[in-house]
Amino acid sequence: MAAGGGGAWKVAYADFVTAMMAFFMVMWITAQDKPVREAIAGYFQDPLGTSSEHSRPTSLLPSELHGDTPGLDMPKTKPPGNQPGPDVSNGAETDLQTNTPWTHPHRVHFLQETDRTWPAVVLLFPEASAELDEHAQEQLRRLIPQLTGKLNRIEIRAHSTRRPLPSDSPFPDHWQLCYGRSMATMQYLVDNGIEPDRIRLSQSGGYEPQTQYIGSKWQRENSRVELFLLNEFVEELPGTPSAEPAAEKQQAAENQ
Repeated sequence: MAAGGGGAWKVAYADFVTAMMAFFMVMWITAQDKPVREAIAGYFQDPLGTSSEHSRPTSLLPSELHGDTPGLDMPKTKPPGNQPGPDVSNGAETDLQTNTPWTHPHRVHFLQETDRTWPAVVLLFPEASAELDEHAQEQLRRLIPQLTGKLNRIEIRAHSTRRPLPSDSPFPDHWQLCYGRSMATMQYLVDNGIEPDRIRLSQSGGYEPQTQYIGSKWQRENSRVELFLLNEFVEELPGTPSAEPAAEKQQAAENQ
């Protein structure tokens, strides 16, 4: 077996083990309930979760996973979607749940760690400040050419330490401090040619620390803004030029 075809049995054995793994996987899937089978099928149809066609049906409702899970109840109303809801006129209250894309129950999509890319840039701030210093502005100046001309959405996510703010701080709490940091970053991008409709702001306060060390040298890493370029495009949003022909076509079909 050491000569010419001595390694052939290894290939055959590997094929056998692979076939057995596939067999047991199929047996396990067929033993699951319907929501789990739908989630598995949706994953194989759209592994990266980028298709709107598969993203909703492949995620599980919390009640289907663990029963009625506290804190994950679906809201009774949602922001307007691709189709406008009925108008409210003369002060009369109408049923905002009718004729909207949110009429039917929607599934919760649980974001995985891999859904968020590495930040395009991380800007550090003085601990109690929301002003971009010269170094942070230089970082953004170098980044802006890579953002210009793209349709990708941009998320600006601001962080802070948990240490008390100075008594003379213009910010009442760390959330407002984070908002000030994200607004300063957004304003710099807009002033330098980045379209505001591409930008999304988010704040985490002191609840996503980069480090737990308490020294000022380390805590500076927590006073930061992260900028992400998302796999989500402005042209897909309602009201943008690419959405208008589809909306007009649907409206014409409804009028017939």
